[in-house]
Amino acid sequence: ATFARIDAAVASLPALRRVVAEALADFAADGVVHLELRTTPKALPACAAAANTSAEDYVRAVADEVAAFLALPSPPGRRGALSSVKLLLSIDRARGVEHFASVADLVLRLASEAAADPASPLRVLAGVDFSGDPSRGLGVGIGDGGAFAAARPHLDAVRAA
Repeated sequence: ATFARIDAAVASLPALRRVVAEALADFAADGVVHLELRTTPKALPACAAAANTSAEDYVRAVADEVAAFLALPSPPGRRGALSSVKLLLSIDRARGVEHFASVADLVLRLASEAAADPASPLRVLAGVDFSGDPSRGLGVGIGDGGAFAAARPHLDAVRAA
């Protein structure tokens, strides 16, 4: 229920950018120095202000906000200001192999772009993690070569990158 409310509130790139910027400011205000953000890339529906956005647009918006935040000067007299932020893209187990493959392919494509440009905001990408109910989707049959076996080549490609 919590994630459904968040998804409803973050229905556009401007809303996503605002939430990311506010979250970073909150972590900095709490004295956090190193932060890993996790998010599941998703397309955002069209709204009156904008057309549909892709999962890639979503990731780029998050990375841009992180880079913009890290470029701000640290407040004077503040020890331990937020100075390191990494972004992990979550793969929702319940959404199956197609979702797994699309996120893994997105990570590989964006990581390659970031490696080619030292100034790229995408350099905050640190990898992937798994989210969601482990008893559904890819979580089912891990030991017996179930759905996870079909996703394994994509995971191996991300690990090798």
